[in-house]
Amino acid sequence: MRENLYIFKFQSVHDLERVFEGGPWHYDNSPLLLNKYDTGKRLSDYRFHHLSMWVQCGCLSLGCMTRKVPETIASKMGDVLEADMDDNSEARGPCLRVRVAFKVKLITLEFRSA
Repeated sequence: MRENLYIFKFQSVHDLERVFEGGPWHYDNSPLLLNKYDTGKRLSDYRFHHLSMWVQCGCLSLGCMTRKVPETIASKMGDVLEADMDDNSEARGPCLRVRVAFKVKLITLEFRSA
């Protein structure tokens, strides 16, 4: 397996979905970029270029607490995945949350002793 590439096995599909929906996850102050395992892919086929997280849109006027305005704001940051809305497409609380997939540039640093 490649360096810094791990496979996690879950007891149920429910657990797997909870992990993918609940992030972002991190280990030792570094983000974990996750992909679902596909038996038809080679390790070299996997790309880790996105980190999804919830963005809280606060201080919006009540007229802006609909799906369109926060999604427009969040789309400037990355790809909008979902918005935390009720059945009437309105915010569930005083702030609105939007899940955004941010593009990540992976940088590998190599440290050598002098």
